[in-house]
Amino acid sequence: MNIVMLLDNCFDPDVRVYKEAVYLVKQGNNVQIICLDKKNKYIDKQDEIKDGIYIHRIFCRNDKITRLLENKFFSYFTAPFYAYWLIMFFIRAKRYLKHKRVDILHCHDVVMSYGSRWFFKKQIKVFDMHEYYLKDDKSFKDLIMKYIVSSAQNHSKWIIYVNEKQILKLKEKNRNKLVLLPNYPSQSIFADVTKTTSDRLRIGYVGAVRDFKSLAALIDINDIMKDKFDIKIYGYGSAYDSLIEYERSKGYTSILTGSYNGISEIENIYKNIDILYCVYDNHIANWKYSYPVKFYESILTKTPIIVSKDSTAGDFTEARNIGYTLNLDDKDAFLRLLTEEINYQSYKAKQINLEKIQYHYTWENQVQRLNVIYEKS
Repeated sequence: MNIVMLLDNCFDPDVRVYKEAVYLVKQGNNVQIICLDKKNKYIDKQDEIKDGIYIHRIFCRNDKITRLLENKFFSYFTAPFYAYWLIMFFIRAKRYLKHKRVDILHCHDVVMSYGSRWFFKKQIKVFDMHEYYLKDDKSFKDLIMKYIVSSAQNHSKWIIYVNEKQILKLKEKNRNKLVLLPNYPSQSIFADVTKTTSDRLRIGYVGAVRDFKSLAALIDINDIMKDKFDIKIYGYGSAYDSLIEYERSKGYTSILTGSYNGISEIENIYKNIDILYCVYDNHIANWKYSYPVKFYESILTKTPIIVSKDSTAGDFTEARNIGYTLNLDDKDAFLRLLTEEINYQSYKAKQINLEKIQYHYTWENQVQRLNVIYEKS
């Protein structure tokens, strides 16, 4: 079967997309990823083959747009540029695929799925919903997004989802399209999870650096607890530059480490983290109700976790006693947690509890669910 995946990033690689593609290749399918490289990061690698996956990157940025975006005024108005890039992406992707056979169009996330509705009307489509897209604030923007998500679902033959929150308001006619495939980590990537030794407990954040509020709180803690804890933030994202400035204003230069390879480097990162920091702003619905992949990575690597209190992940953590919960709105809660709750005894007790469920939430136990799509289509 010839499977084409549409992706709204440069495939750096995108770990979930990579794991799905690798599995489908091993099942004997031809898989090609067509992705939008918005920053021309891989301008010298438009076409690439990685582990049997064909990758074709589309570049829509030119020197003129780059200069405009470097202007502080225009940097606040990125939406028009993004809309232009998306339109050009679909036009060029359609032209690229004109004489190629496409059995299934596997669309990752809502933008690719909704856009394919208009540009690829005849193809069988899979809508791979990586997250919960609504804010649940009844704003006009949220109503528009609700329409876009619903439209993408209506025009897809299959809908992949990662948690139950995503399908609470799903139309009845679309329920027979559902395939659950949670964001579980691959056991093969974490073959050795033995922690390295350290004279201080190491608290680390791993993943997209997008929530300034929660990560600034982690930097603040370094001010008063640096003799007891070693703080690190691994990753890159929209809040990275602001956090770098904030870190430097505090007199530090080594807390944020920048981007990393989510396949080849992730195992070593977890070897050097004792406690995973996975706290987000609960006022954002997706963060409150989701189970990020790093949450399951903490289980697989036996890394006790700090998560948001009164969140889906927080309820799971408290019920199984595998970590700690934190209310970010309480300014003193983080300090109380570090001084009163986190100690060697509680840390080891939570590791024992993690060991009991260590292999319950792995990609290898779930990925076969893709067969429902690719054996019936």
